Amino acid sequence: RVMYKPFEVLGSRFMVVDDEAESIQYTEHSPMNADEYPDFVHRRRELYYRMFLRRFSGLTYGKMAEAIRLYLEYGQFVKHMNQVFTEEYSSPSICNLENTAGTLFSPFDMFFQFYRGVAGASLDMRKRKGEMLEALETFYQDDLVPRLEANLAADNSNYVCDVRIGLLGHSVLSTKQFDEFYWPYLEKMINRIVEAGKTVCISAQDHITRFAVHFQYIPKLHA
Repeated sequence: RVMYKPFEVLGSRFMVVDDEAESIQYTEHSPMNADEYPDFVHRRRELYYRMFLRRFSGLTYGKMAEAIRLYLEYGQFVKHMNQVFTEEYSSPSICNLENTAGTLFSPFDMFFQFYRGVAGASLDMRKRKGEMLEALETFYQDDLVPRLEANLAADNSNYVCDVRIGLLGHSVLSTKQFDEFYWPYLEKMINRIVEAGKTVCISAQDHITRFAVHFQYIPKLHA
């Protein structure tokens, strides 16, 4: 819950936690318009600014300052809990959120979860396929590669794995779509992790049974 407080202060929701039903519901957002893929590739800084203001339309200096304070507070909470796990229970934490990019997501997941939403990303695969594939490659090279290398270079000895990859968007994809929009980047990440002699944890929401064959090649002791 702590990590979601900055979003709530800024006037948006990331997830809805229902204690009675013991469920967590993802809140869909689509701050990027369907015709803005060229901007994502060539003018991303400006697009990010527009997307931010669309999602947090009631933004004020006071809200921004409070959100930053809560985010820093969350960082201290993560550090404290990591110490509790390692010092009191001699147990590794899930992944390094202090010194790395934390959980990594495939390029498709970024559009699926944060930029275009479930409905938008699903339509774009069909109506804007070329533009979407170009944007996925751009995000992989400009954002994911540096984050992945940061994870690989960090000291992750107190953690379950060196790199944690979260999967969500696969849940709405056919095998053909997974092979075209999702797996190429996931495979590159896994291969780089194995090449570096590191370990990966695949954290999937929803089952991945129909895609299990893709992961069978990962060498033992690397996953």
